[in-house]
Amino acid sequence: MMSVAYNEETAKQAEQLSYSMQADFGGTELLDPLRYLKDNPPANDRSRQIFILTDGEVSNTNEVIELCHLMSSTTRIFTFGLGHSPSRSLVKGLARVTNGYFVFIPPGEKVDTYVGSQLRRALKPSIVNTHLEWHGLSSRVVQSPNVIPPLYADDRVLIYTMFENDEFDQQIVQVNFRVRCKTIDSTKFALDDIHRKGDTIRRLAAKAMIQQLQHMKQNDATV
Repeated sequence: MMSVAYNEETAKQAEQLSYSMQADFGGTELLDPLRYLKDNPPANDRSRQIFILTDGEVSNTNEVIELCHLMSSTTRIFTFGLGHSPSRSLVKGLARVTNGYFVFIPPGEKVDTYVGSQLRRALKPSIVNTHLEWHGLSSRVVQSPNVIPPLYADDRVLIYTMFENDEFDQQIVQVNFRVRCKTIDSTKFALDDIHRKGDTIRRLAAKAMIQQLQHMKQNDATV
């Protein structure tokens, strides 16, 4: 399976392929095709977006969601829950762990509006291979997520950064936002301006980093 340029011929081939597909076995099996996608990531300068339609449940929801989380740095999933009884945990979970979106389409509803809204989100421009660089700090910096996922227009991404200690050799630091080894934005700010009392942000950052370590451990166990 590989991406090809969109044109009239490739669109016709995709349409013919869809007519040849059959799904008459009952149940929903997602794990194997998703494993294939994880083992075959997109090229370094590309992001990948997947549409999943389901009207039922799977027996291994947590395993499927965890697998998709492991490829969230390259892949975003849009899910459609169809009919009376799609698995809400599956539809929501796949979208959330990959920074995608989910919709539920009630029985008898026209799908055009729902599909159109998802397509508009999927077609927004994105940038990949982004990095944050901190300058002016001697303290060790730990970031979560350590690999920044693809960034899409009008979407928000939270990045937590923790320092090894509270003693800084400078009061002004600079953060560079880099794409493909080129700085495209830079911000300077005073450390005093970001000092806040309370542990809420620290706890959120710690939780994100613990989850990241857990996912890395699980990923290593499956290699």
